[in-house]
Amino acid sequence: MSELLAIGEFSARCGLSVKVLRTYAAEGLLEPAAVDAWSGYRYYAQYQLPRARLIRQLRRAGIALREIREFLQDPDESRLLAWERGLDREAADRRYALAMARQHLGTLATVPPLSLIHI
Repeated sequence: MSELLAIGEFSARCGLSVKVLRTYAAEGLLEPAAVDAWSGYRYYAQYQLPRARLIRQLRRAGIALREIREFLQDPDESRLLAWERGLDREAADRRYALAMARQHLGTLATVPPLSLIHI
């Protein structure tokens, strides 16, 4: 198993924690190349590093595990572009909501606090 990396070494090289690697294995996203039947130790191959790093970046972008699994079955750059457009729309919506909140903020000064309203 000299060409394989123990889970801790693989973790250090790809930037994913051991716990996350176990989760991704359970989800079928990144299964170990080998598991020692006696000890249960997990080993990953060097060729799995690019996939691990891709998954890490997609998670950083907020992509759900289910969507990542689908993407990895049929990786297509157009899907990355669609996710990016979705993020742009979401950011624009949030900016608009904050701008509207800013406009409404001025009206708070004219409304008495609830503790002063008698019913």
